[in-house]
Amino acid sequence: MANASPQNFSNHTRLDPPFHFFILPVFVITLIATIVHLVRRPGLHSAWLVVVMIAAMAVIFKIRLYSLKVQDRVIRLEERLRLASLLDAALRPPHRRIDGIATRRPALRFRRGTPRARRPSPEREARRSRNQESRPALAARLLESMNTMAGVG
Repeated sequence: MANASPQNFSNHTRLDPPFHFFILPVFVITLIATIVHLVRRPGLHSAWLVVVMIAAMAVIFKIRLYSLKVQDRVIRLEERLRLASLLDAALRPPHRRIDGIATRRPALRFRRGTPRARRPSPEREARRSRNQESRPALAARLLESMNTMAGVG
């Protein structure tokens, strides 16, 4: 799993050869062939083949998107675990703040139907002020760890 060279834009592959060079072209060619068949020989059977091929195309794209979403979640988890191992408990922000907006979206979705005014608790205010004060130290520590992992020195 660990690469010999660090990952960068030039060696980061964005194409999955089995998907992009076999599965996708086969399904696109088959979809075109079923549409041609429908035009040349109109009928219920030909129309149904086009509908089935469109559904199959939707399925392969959804399967691909699910795997990419899982990959994104694993990357966010790795980042969260790395930050948790590098930072002291006092400097550690809540996990929602590490991931940014992406992890707050489900919370917003579930809270949408129940609007209510919420006052922050005193311990939450204390934690927020403690995190505000420690941001320069946190940034310095993260920069140092990223430089050591990249071998900068």
